[in-house]
Amino acid sequence: MQALLSVLAPVIGFFHDNFYMIVAVAGVTIAVFLTFNITILSLKKIKFEILPYYPFDRFSPESGKWSVLYFFIVVLFLGALIYLLIRGNFNFGPA
Repeated sequence: MQALLSVLAPVIGFFHDNFYMIVAVAGVTIAVFLTFNITILSLKKIKFEILPYYPFDRFSPESGKWSVLYFFIVVLFLGALIYLLIRGNFNFGPA
């Protein structure tokens, strides 16, 4: 029993020291996963027959996941851009 505890002590210490960070990462991961799945489910419910004058089927392949992934990539890029502008002390104005 003592050998098992001595092996698990560093692992338990790691989780104890980084508990809040682990919870935050897990929370963000769950939120992104749920948002992605809800968005995919709503995209699957789109009926293309409602607007026959706009041919959705020409632009969207069999799955709508590509557009959701594109949206997340754009959001991440813009978020990173804003973060870098704030952290880099860039100011808009004359040089």
